[in-house]
Amino acid sequence: MRLCCDRCIEQETAKSLSCQTGGIHLHPVTERDSKMKDSNQAMEILEAYDLYRSYNQAARAVGCAPNTVKSLVAKRTTGVLGTRGQRRGVPRQLDDDCIGIIGELIEASDAQIRANVVHGRLVAHGYRGTERSTRR
Repeated sequence: MRLCCDRCIEQETAKSLSCQTGGIHLHPVTERDSKMKDSNQAMEILEAYDLYRSYNQAARAVGCAPNTVKSLVAKRTTGVLGTRGQRRGVPRQLDDDCIGIIGELIEASDAQIRANVVHGRLVAHGYRGTERSTRR
């Protein structure tokens, strides 16, 4: 376990686990916390950045490194932030047009057409599902 702030590091040299204010050291940072921020921490960091508009000031306010603030702001700007853990959408069902195309292809080939060929034809007609959905 590492100590969280400069004050605590200074106190550690004096072999004390209390902050300079004399209180008990209540905010240790574990190795996991230093590598990955959960969504609540990320929101706090981004709110601090929105308030101060400075990486260094926001980092001081929430107790993290300025590089962490910069990284989270960049991810938010590019739209990457918030994609972790999102659920995929419900697979699209085949509409009547696609079912008609499939029926025509099956009849024309005497039921000998492969699913990947059918999928290629469906994509050409605007179907956006996956090949696996076509096989089902």
